[in-house]
Amino acid sequence: MLVMLCVMAATSLAAQNVQTTLSSDELLKLALQETRQQHYSKAIDYCREGMRKAPADNDIHTLLGRLYFITHKVDDARQEWTGVLRRQPKNKEVLQYLVNMEASAGNYEQALQYANTALGYYAGDTVLLLKKLGLLEQQGHYNGAATMADELLSRKRDQAFANEYAAIYIAAVNGYLRNNNTTAAEQLLNRALGKLPGNEMLLNGLQNIQFKKAALLEQGGDYKAAADITENLLQAHPAGTGYRQAYIDQALAAARTALKQNSLSEARLYVSKVLTAYPGQHDALLYAITIAYLKDGYAAAIAGCDSLLHYYPADSLVLAKKAGMLAEDKRYAAAVAVSGPLQQRYPADGRLAAMCAEQWLALGRQWQEKGATDSATMAFKQVLIYAPDDTIAFTRLVSSFAMQYKPDSVLVYAGRGLQLQPGNIALLREKAVALEAKGRYTEAVAAIEAWKLQEPGNKRLDDYLLYMKNRTYRNQLGVLHLQSFYDNGTRTALISSLQYLRRFNKGIVLGRVNYGDRQSGNGVQLEAEMYYNHTKQDYSWLWLGWSNSLVFPKYRASYSFFHNFPKGWEGELGFRYLRADTINTYTPLLSVAKYIGSYWVNARGYFTKDTDKWYQAYTLTNRWYVNEQRDFLALILSTGVSPDDRSRSFQLNNLLGVTTNSVAVGYQKYFRYNTILSLYAAWLHQSLSGRADINQYDIYLSFYKNF
Repeated sequence: MLVMLCVMAATSLAAQNVQTTLSSDELLKLALQETRQQHYSKAIDYCREGMRKAPADNDIHTLLGRLYFITHKVDDARQEWTGVLRRQPKNKEVLQYLVNMEASAGNYEQALQYANTALGYYAGDTVLLLKKLGLLEQQGHYNGAATMADELLSRKRDQAFANEYAAIYIAAVNGYLRNNNTTAAEQLLNRALGKLPGNEMLLNGLQNIQFKKAALLEQGGDYKAAADITENLLQAHPAGTGYRQAYIDQALAAARTALKQNSLSEARLYVSKVLTAYPGQHDALLYAITIAYLKDGYAAAIAGCDSLLHYYPADSLVLAKKAGMLAEDKRYAAAVAVSGPLQQRYPADGRLAAMCAEQWLALGRQWQEKGATDSATMAFKQVLIYAPDDTIAFTRLVSSFAMQYKPDSVLVYAGRGLQLQPGNIALLREKAVALEAKGRYTEAVAAIEAWKLQEPGNKRLDDYLLYMKNRTYRNQLGVLHLQSFYDNGTRTALISSLQYLRRFNKGIVLGRVNYGDRQSGNGVQLEAEMYYNHTKQDYSWLWLGWSNSLVFPKYRASYSFFHNFPKGWEGELGFRYLRADTINTYTPLLSVAKYIGSYWVNARGYFTKDTDKWYQAYTLTNRWYVNEQRDFLALILSTGVSPDDRSRSFQLNNLLGVTTNSVAVGYQKYFRYNTILSLYAAWLHQSLSGRADINQYDIYLSFYKNF
């Protein structure tokens, strides 16, 4: 490694010794050689060494400027070249370098100054003139560019430059046209044609100027003047399809402007000119229809539609227009005869379907007014083919069936209409009347309740509003009290509770505070419950409780998953956890429930494991619903001890081996749909081995208020 470093150092020292022994001319030659080989760093080093020996050598400074420019050191290049110009103001090569560099950097004004300086020393130099011309074009100085072109043309009269000269003028003209200055462009081009008369490129340019002028007039709203110019161009160049379309567009735009100004005769004149030249011109025929309608009415406009359909028999827009005009003329039967087949051609077109629906609806009303009820009914049914969601058609159809005393049909179509618009008062009213006629009073009450929601000020419906309001309530406050009596001398026990419930779209959440007082003491328990709806068939129930008192379990947690099966069946799979007196108890459970009309029954089994033994408890709950499934009478039969028994769960682990049977009856009642009162009475019998049996009597009262 040391040897390599010594060799490299010796080589570098030798190269430096060589440079110090060479003259500035020899260093310049070496720099040029390295430049040609694209070794720019070495070339720069040679130039710098040469400048050290010959500081005023302009050739070295010029080459160094080139090298700086090539290596993107623009400021250094500028410094070298401007230094050369201070010593040699007429240095043509450096002036050209500066022109090119400033132009490439976007400094067009500076580049133009250098070009003018160079031309001051070398007037008439073609290369410099072309450079200046390009800079003038770049800056938008089209007149100056054209003047330069004139000067060049005076020096070079060959055909090749004549075409180049014309291209320069066309470029200048295009610059003016980009700024919409057609006057200056035309003057400039006429000047060029004076020098090169008959030049095809210039003549085409003049033609383009006229076309541009027409386009600008069109943009400015002077369609008539634009059409005159384009018409002349079209006459001179009949094969020009671009002129043809422009003329049609401008002439019809003139007609459109005349229509806006209510100059119907002038509009008709422009349209007629187009149709005379091009009889089947589609847009002109469309304008003719509009003019005919405004000037002569529906009959003339419909005839105009027929004229266009002669050339374009499948034109859907004109067929739709004709059908619309027939409908406007109250010729609904003729209108649907046109719009119906058209809609069959384009069944996915919603606008055509809407047109057919509207025309059939109008035809139905027309027949209904004439007393043709059967025909009107048929027409309203046709509306629903095209617009199945049209509630107006449902209303008219239901009304037609009601006039014919067909309550079954009223209920069918009123039901479909109310699915689309549940608050439609006319449909609700007709549905209620039809249900009353059919003796379906419960459903009639539901229809009237929905009707009442739409007419809250209707005092006749107030009695039916309470139930619907109750369904909107999301909050509930509850007060609960359980009183237990014993026949073995144990003093009375109680649990009193206050709870708050909140309903959500996906379920219910409630919190409850319980106060318990027993022979062993008293205390407070906190509970939280939640019902969560997973789907329409599935929901979960979660119950958590905590207490620091011996009269309640310290912890309790319950979870059940419910699934609703077809035909009123429901299944439950759950788990109960309870910790009381330092003992943890775990209980899985299963239940099945069934609705049978207004009767509901639930059978539930609990399976509690204690050490190595399982204990079972079973509950059979029966409910008989009355008053539209709101109030019910309940009968509950149980055997065994379950963790859901509020009066005895605090000592569940001590009662698992006790034979227990119970019977409870209760009744729940709604008052004014928002208040619930329930009362239960229960008898429990406990058989203790070697001890006297115990009877327990519970009274359970609850009060709930929805708001």
